Amino acid sequence: LKAYGEVLADPQKAEDFASIWISKEASCRDKAWKLLAMQEQSLASFASCAWFFDDIARIEPKNAMTFVLRTIELMRETGGPDCTGGFARALRGAKSNQEGCGTGEDVFAKEVLPRRNDPAALCLTVWLLLASAKRMPEPGRAELWDWPEVSVELCARTHLKDGIQEGEAVIRAGHAKSGQPFLWRVKAPSFTREPGRSFVPAAEAEIAVWPENGGEALAVSRRLGNLSQPLSDMLFSLWLENRERADEAQLQALAGHAASLLRPWQEGQRELIRPDLWIGFMPYMAVEYMMSETLSAEQRVQLEQLFSLHMNSRARELAGMLLRRQVLRALREAEQNGRRLNDALLASWIRRARCLMPDTDWWEVQNSVWRLGPERCPALAEALGFAPARGPV
Repeated sequence: LKAYGEVLADPQKAEDFASIWISKEASCRDKAWKLLAMQEQSLASFASCAWFFDDIARIEPKNAMTFVLRTIELMRETGGPDCTGGFARALRGAKSNQEGCGTGEDVFAKEVLPRRNDPAALCLTVWLLLASAKRMPEPGRAELWDWPEVSVELCARTHLKDGIQEGEAVIRAGHAKSGQPFLWRVKAPSFTREPGRSFVPAAEAEIAVWPENGGEALAVSRRLGNLSQPLSDMLFSLWLENRERADEAQLQALAGHAASLLRPWQEGQRELIRPDLWIGFMPYMAVEYMMSETLSAEQRVQLEQLFSLHMNSRARELAGMLLRRQVLRALREAEQNGRRLNDALLASWIRRARCLMPDTDWWEVQNSVWRLGPERCPALAEALGFAPARGPV
């Protein structure tokens, strides 16, 4: 189990682990991965936060019950009994202090069971994530969405037409090579809204999924509006993030064009033309201010005046996130592809950001620099607060 912990920390070690500890027979190997995942989920249910607080209806006990639910699912898939009913009955003695929440059994039924990772919920989740990220493959090609405990490989058979699409899916548990094949048909939400055309809200997005070797009579349907609140919240947050990422490169290019056209304000001028268009654009202008090496001193002063007028705390937070993303991308390429890192340039970005947005959180960037090695980017490391490297004493 200790060696499996290293796989959880670094999935790249899975094959080395399997070569030592697991039989090479495919069916045995897949079952072993499920049993290991079952053990991990069982241990996760004993996280101290689940037992520290005084109410069974808090989020921490709900999360612990979710780990137990996944443990039971994996136990059933590997030939064990279905303990769902017995576990629910054991929760009857735990009564919530919140009016109307009932017992642990009630919380389990109302809040936890809807989180079940059935094939329909998994396929609908992955379809929406791929569609919102514009990663839905062309018919005949597959796309993989991988979580630590489960992966879904989705393949479209048809193009999306009149809001309907059909395809195939393979669902695998953990590091298992084989998986369960399914067929699916999705009723998609509307991705644009136009006057005079019907609009399908996300809550009505629906999928029907059935076993490939069965028949449509065995189909199970799930609707996004009926999925658990945490899952639907996560989905929509990622949907928004995908939309933002899709526009990021174009908006950053526009910021570069806008900054290059800046001129000092004339006497009496105190506002932009069409400020309504600029307010949401300010975070990208701030990133340009931090990243550009070609802006003149006068243009930088002009931008600082714009920021003082139009940059609220939310815009500064977004600008910090956008810059973090740029720095992390450069560090990742250096770490994974051996690409040369422009240390001085990245350090200049961080120094400007610290002046403009002193509250920006650099924790993730600092961790990436530590993994890469501060000695490979000493200027960036120093700008992020690392102590300067000392020579031999």
